[in-house]
Amino acid sequence: YGPNAMFGVIHVITKNARDTKGTLISATAGEQDTLVGTLMQGGSVSDNFFYRLTAGWDQTDNRDYIAWGNDPVQKYGRLNATTDYHIDDNSNLSFFAGYLDPKQQDVIVESAGPVDQSGSETFQTVLAYTSNAPKISFKTYLKDIDWGNGYSFGEKTLNLKMGSSGAEIQHEFNPVDQDTLVWGANINREYAEGPSIGGKHTHDMPGLFLDNTYRLTEQVGFNTGLRYDHHPNTGSTYSHRMSLLYSPLNGHHFRATWGSSFRNPDFVESYYSRYTPYLGNTYVHIFGQRDNDPEKATTYELGYNGHLSEKCLVTANVFYSELKDFVYFIQSGAPYFDPDVGGIVIPFPFTNIGDAHQYGVEAEIQYQVTQWLNALANYTYIDQEEKDDSVRQLLEMTPQHMASGQLRAKFTSGISANLALHYKDSTDWREFIWASPEGNTIAGGHAGSYVYVNLRVGYAFKIENNPSEVSVSALNLFDRGFDDYPLDTSDVARRVTGNFLIQF
Repeated sequence: YGPNAMFGVIHVITKNARDTKGTLISATAGEQDTLVGTLMQGGSVSDNFFYRLTAGWDQTDNRDYIAWGNDPVQKYGRLNATTDYHIDDNSNLSFFAGYLDPKQQDVIVESAGPVDQSGSETFQTVLAYTSNAPKISFKTYLKDIDWGNGYSFGEKTLNLKMGSSGAEIQHEFNPVDQDTLVWGANINREYAEGPSIGGKHTHDMPGLFLDNTYRLTEQVGFNTGLRYDHHPNTGSTYSHRMSLLYSPLNGHHFRATWGSSFRNPDFVESYYSRYTPYLGNTYVHIFGQRDNDPEKATTYELGYNGHLSEKCLVTANVFYSELKDFVYFIQSGAPYFDPDVGGIVIPFPFTNIGDAHQYGVEAEIQYQVTQWLNALANYTYIDQEEKDDSVRQLLEMTPQHMASGQLRAKFTSGISANLALHYKDSTDWREFIWASPEGNTIAGGHAGSYVYVNLRVGYAFKIENNPSEVSVSALNLFDRGFDDYPLDTSDVARRVTGNFLIQF
């Protein structure tokens, strides 16, 4: 639900401080300047007050991925603190504070090429209150991302300071037997500031939602939901969800869902402005527009989850989506002479470029081969029909076929092994030549299909009765270089690392 939840949301629920007492030390080192360390300490001040402190260092490179002279591609430190205070048996108060210091961080942005985001420190806090009777949760949050370098091929661009803050409340109760109603409201403020977007812009976005689940019988249930959101540029947006849940037999579950979702244009798509040299005295002007509509998706889905046997679990989904008002930058309008630039300008605005239909299937099977060996395989097929070439070049970035398989073994001796194989179909990205004082770089184009294998082998043991583990991991075991996004030389190469972990 809510803005930017086009096809679902991954909800990560971290362990509370009460369940992470003790000390954990983890160190990973290996090829391509890989160095990762984590130190975590958890404990309690009293019977009702618990805490967890975490410090870490992450450093990784990737051979030929981004040809910066200041490799590695990623190097940052992090600090986190979590506290849980149990007010009484019915209620709890928790607080989280986190700090991230990216001393080096290179990312790829299609509208600007690779961008050096080093130095964009992030500070985040979350204060939450929960009670069981009544079942209410209240949360406030603050996130601030400071200025980064913003360099792209020697030119300073996308140097932004960003942040968000807000509050949300949620209440769950049972108005009648077999019925659960959840309602909630939130207010979220987001801001971004930078020369590439013309200064500072702030968006205040309130929202309100209702979600109801009703069990007609043990086999049949209904879920319905409606959400309202408001954005200062796009106005009011409604999204909904309706699901029929059917379990004809124990262990077999079917679901039919009809829902809608949306994504508001971001700050770059709304306010960005950049002139890029093209040929001679010709420039490409990429710029945002405030009057773009949100991207919208209406999705129809049939799903199944069930045990074909005690050892075999199968999940399958068939989906069809109507996609509207994609936001993308394309050439729009005839070239013109701009005296301020001193040359011919080709306009490339971010705009709503059209609609499409997307459909596909997902399937996964998990099988417990033996007591110590588990196997998993999944496959995804996605295809689409577009109304014009502008949308087609956007959706071609999505692979049509993806598949993976895994074998997971864990022995009573403490030895474990995970072997994973991944396949992704070819994709086509719009190709650009980015000019800069450091020379022209070709970004985009054809990214061929690829297969790669990952392997991890570990051994768990005890040091003076303290759980410990040593392991060796190999990303892209056979070193078959591949591209997700072509950028001159950008092969993802093999990385072998070793890890040691101990808990006190």
